[in-house]
Amino acid sequence: MNIKKILSIQNRIPLFIGLSLIIINILIIFPFGLHNYSFESQASTPTAVFLSASIYIGYIIFCIFIWIKRYSALAKGLFLYQFTGALSFAVYFICYIFGMDFQIYPYKIFHAWTLLIEPFTVLLARISGIHVKFITALFYLLLTFITGKIVIAIKKDIEYEKKYKEDHNII
Repeated sequence: MNIKKILSIQNRIPLFIGLSLIIINILIIFPFGLHNYSFESQASTPTAVFLSASIYIGYIIFCIFIWIKRYSALAKGLFLYQFTGALSFAVYFICYIFGMDFQIYPYKIFHAWTLLIEPFTVLLARISGIHVKFITALFYLLLTFITGKIVIAIKKDIEYEKKYKEDHNII
């Protein structure tokens, strides 16, 4: 890829949003040691599960709002943030499969990204019997997928509107 295209004005704002969210997440989670906290060994209260599920559903509704309003820079920034967590889980999973000792570090990053939805996924893991790490990853990857589809949908909508205006001579 061309470095000028990556750092163009259209991509600077999403990069700034994504990197800002990543830095904010790191500054909130890691200094307080929250990346070591796990809801898995705790008794899940109905309030924690409800709030966690509300955050998960609220994020999906927020993505739909972004799509309707066509905030492409915000959608791309959120996708960059989400993709960082998804990439860290992919690295963790590869290290887990091959039994590498390095696997704990990518998981700590992934855990920091998924801390808010963990009470909900712990409940689902206890009901389904799937390990919490993997059901959390499934739900997180679903959020990443939704964010990516929103970015693509916004791009297609904008291209369609431009083509429609050109075809119908609308200024």
